[in-house]
Amino acid sequence: FLLVMFGSSASDYAEKPGILLDMTAEDRLADKKKLIKAVDIKPGVFMYAGHLLRKDKEFCIAAAQKDVNLLSHAHEDFKSDKDCIMDAVALDYTAFRFAATPLKDDEELVRFTLQQSPLALQFFTYSFTNNPDIVRTAVEGNGLALKFASGPLKEDVDICSAAVIQNIEALQFVSEALKNNIEFARNAIISGGYEGDWFPEEIAYQARHANKKSAMK
Repeated sequence: FLLVMFGSSASDYAEKPGILLDMTAEDRLADKKKLIKAVDIKPGVFMYAGHLLRKDKEFCIAAAQKDVNLLSHAHEDFKSDKDCIMDAVALDYTAFRFAATPLKDDEELVRFTLQQSPLALQFFTYSFTNNPDIVRTAVEGNGLALKFASGPLKEDVDICSAAVIQNIEALQFVSEALKNNIEFARNAIISGGYEGDWFPEEIAYQARHANKKSAMK
């Protein structure tokens, strides 16, 4: 056993991860540096690392640098540690998916994740996708984040206008009620130089006509 533990290299662990099953979690932790290299060679080694390594911040962050999806197999202690998740999110915003449920209600973590990418909105709970301030921040950074807003906020004129100003393609995610609102259509066509394909034909016609009349005054 000692020969297996102390004689194995990172390459050995990568090629035959099953040998790790003959080691205690403590011994695997002691061989952390080799195992970090082994995960870099073969990400699947992460699953054989043992509970002590799968809660170890250095090991988990190194693994996430190789493949953030490995964090789905991280220990719950790691997933419940706010500092660990923030470090993972700083590396890849999609790591927010793996945060423990209580952390997903942490506004500081949510806002930090949103700073990394507006599209992180897709991973937030309804309490945040229905939060006007959170959603406005998201759509002002990337209008297409409107896709992940709550139904009620897809009917909000101010939020939808902000999304459309940032990216005219956000119109595809606006509620049908707003798509039938001539004033909203007018403003969207003006802000985006848009021909109105996302609006009902009659609404688009009226909006363009109204805009032309206004421009002639």
